[in-house]
Amino acid sequence: VNGFDIEDEVKMVRFKSATRMEILDKNECYENIFKLLNELRIFFRRNTREGIIVRGFDGIPISEYPFEVVREAIINAIAHRDYSIDTSPITFYIYEDRIEIISPGKLLFPVSIENLGTGNPAHRNKNIFYILSKTRYMEHVGTGIKRMKETMKEEGLKEPEFIEEGESFKVILWRREKENNIKNIAGQQFKNYDNLNLNKRQIKALKIMKKEDKKITMKDYEKMFKISRQ
Repeated sequence: VNGFDIEDEVKMVRFKSATRMEILDKNECYENIFKLLNELRIFFRRNTREGIIVRGFDGIPISEYPFEVVREAIINAIAHRDYSIDTSPITFYIYEDRIEIISPGKLLFPVSIENLGTGNPAHRNKNIFYILSKTRYMEHVGTGIKRMKETMKEEGLKEPEFIEEGESFKVILWRREKENNIKNIAGQQFKNYDNLNLNKRQIKALKIMKKEDKKITMKDYEKMFKISRQ
């Protein structure tokens, strides 16, 4: 058995607000594990915002959600879902204020909400777990929940919420509230402009934004450097 022999289904939806009233984007994907993870990554990038915090002459990209936490939640959903429940896919819902990842199946005894991430992990799907444990997707076996909580805390975000609802398990990740009020990201060093893969014009624009404490629109950028929108 290998990762390309095991397929799963994920329903991805981006809603306009904090409710399910209006859909902005969706993708229902039935693929092998690794193609599925790539589709989820693309959907996440397409439907979340990313900016950059500039300090002095250094800056670091920052997103609404730490992607490593989102990825860990998705990996857990794939690895631990109950595949005997074939009427419901994994759902990946992005709202205006949060992400909800729901997988079919309750936590496997003796794991509970209370001891989640503190004891020995229980594996419902040994083949899938074995495959993922041999890849970069599951590098630290048994520490995923703990690392999710630590990362969210380090970035000044609410801790993930873990909920059992009927025959399903839900993870809620809360969006970064205000980029301007973000705390320093612990354990990360701000990168030099030279390491940000930006061209000279982009670096100059960032320096002006920082020095003059101003925003630069696309129109300003075109005029400043005498370039076309393309």
